[in-house]
Amino acid sequence: MRFSDPIMKNGNNLKYCFGILLRSISRHVINSLYVWVLPMDAAKTEELETKRSDDWLVLFLVSANHGIGHLANFVYPFLLPAIMNEFSLNYALAGLLMTSSQVTAGLPQVVVGVLQQRVKRKIMMAVGTVWNSLLTMCGYFATSFGHLLSTRVLAGPGASVQHPLGSSMLAERFAGKRMGMAMGFNIAGATVGSIVATMISPFLFQSFGWRTTLMIIGIPGIVTGLMFLICQRNEKETFVKRIDFSF
Repeated sequence: MRFSDPIMKNGNNLKYCFGILLRSISRHVINSLYVWVLPMDAAKTEELETKRSDDWLVLFLVSANHGIGHLANFVYPFLLPAIMNEFSLNYALAGLLMTSSQVTAGLPQVVVGVLQQRVKRKIMMAVGTVWNSLLTMCGYFATSFGHLLSTRVLAGPGASVQHPLGSSMLAERFAGKRMGMAMGFNIAGATVGSIVATMISPFLFQSFGWRTTLMIIGIPGIVTGLMFLICQRNEKETFVKRIDFSF
């Protein structure tokens, strides 16, 4: 703006600048009222609160589910000496037992990523998690190495839903800077599950034996898997956005 402008010549420069400032402030205030007060009838307010609470429920379930998956994997090394003794396994077969579920859990993740375009993710998470837990619990009934190995192989595809679907569900609900927070909780859940496994595995094994331990560690996964079904939010949401008048 030049001092030769008419408004400056008339000596109204202070008034003009004050008007610009006042207009900017008023637009921000009106925007805040528009988003948070004026248009929010009871139904929309309830819908927004439901969406927010469901976001945190999904974050808890995905993180807890991640931890439970690591719990099951980290319990097995503590049970392995007893399993090797009961079924007379050498180290090669013991390694096969430990590796088998990792292979069958890793490779199907590509298929899971494709299927999520046609099947609701919360249903896939629920089915996969419960399936993995039930097959882990079936190790209780193993009468031979082949039987136990089959439970590990078949449990793997159930565990494959965690990484592709869990990350996708969080990315949809937590955008921007909140994404890092959500992913941090998810990864921390896996670490917590591993730590808990190292703490409780010796106690469970010494108190109940390896078979009952497998039965016990399968229970949390069934609970979290079924809880995915209570998520109320649809796969495709509409978000309430602020109108940004900032410069």
